[in-house]
Amino acid sequence: MKEKEMKSNKPQHIRENNLEYIEFLLKKYTKLSQKELAQLSGLSIVTIKKILETLLENGSVQESDNRSITGGRSARLYEYNPRHKLLLVVQLTETEEQMRGFYSICDMQGKSIYEEVASENALSWVGISTRIRELIDRYEAIAAIAFGVPGVEVQGKLKVIDFPSLLNFELEKNLIKQFDLPIVIENDVNAALLGYSSSFHNRESIAVGLYYPMNFPPGAAIVINGQILNGKNGLAGEVKSLPLEAKWQNYPRIPIDIEKNIREVIQTIISMYDPDRIILYTNPEMVSSNQLKQIEEELRVIYPYIDLPVIKISTFFTEDYMKGLIVRGLETIEDADRFIGNDEK
Repeated sequence: MKEKEMKSNKPQHIRENNLEYIEFLLKKYTKLSQKELAQLSGLSIVTIKKILETLLENGSVQESDNRSITGGRSARLYEYNPRHKLLLVVQLTETEEQMRGFYSICDMQGKSIYEEVASENALSWVGISTRIRELIDRYEAIAAIAFGVPGVEVQGKLKVIDFPSLLNFELEKNLIKQFDLPIVIENDVNAALLGYSSSFHNRESIAVGLYYPMNFPPGAAIVINGQILNGKNGLAGEVKSLPLEAKWQNYPRIPIDIEKNIREVIQTIISMYDPDRIILYTNPEMVSSNQLKQIEEELRVIYPYIDLPVIKISTFFTEDYMKGLIVRGLETIEDADRFIGNDEK
């Protein structure tokens, strides 16, 4: 029985669709013979052989050390090679009340094969770019860079960022200039919410992430049908600029009623986006589960006519942030492959 019907397309796209589909089957089933690939795809053995030749040549597929035994005969097995291309992730974040940097190299299945914590004195552009070059030279299969920042690029410059050394820096332009690789730059909260949402097979139509770090103003992210809402200038989610009582420009020197601010921000979000789920990234020192229950009770008084969105506290911001960068980075590699494939036709 065929796995699924091959999607119809224009003649010039058929070969590319077939290549992608055989890769998909090998990712799903781990190891398959030519005969099994033909049965699952509905393609002829001759076509399968030609496709495998191409995939073996570009390194995305490899022969397995194991062989299939059927009817006394052994058949070659083929498997997806997740390390034929690698992703370099650079993650800048606040951890334990300090700004930190993390490097991770992942295969095409999102599995980390190398991780490193950057020292504080290596978080300037010179330090970061030097380390990126060293890692690219060591891992020649790196095919893209995903760069996460606690800020926003506006008109090509980092205008809103918690790393003073990178303020007003043209990050994307310099990354492309120095490394000549596909680049994706993502805001930390956007990436975290995308990473969280990727864990759900049935993604909620609208999910919102709120991030309240210890010593910096909060941020928010909105994901609609699996897509990040950035806005015209990338400022969607800059909740610190809402016309509320909190004056974040003086924080933490002047204390802020965090519980009140969270309730006001959530109220604003519900009125504007009516989300299915809100993830509140913080820690028990900022807001407790009991305080969240109180916030929900107050919101039920304000919105007695609706079911409130699911509101959950999460302490896994850094983990979701990294996961989201990996998702964006792998998408960037796949998009680049499609662009090259279409350009060659």
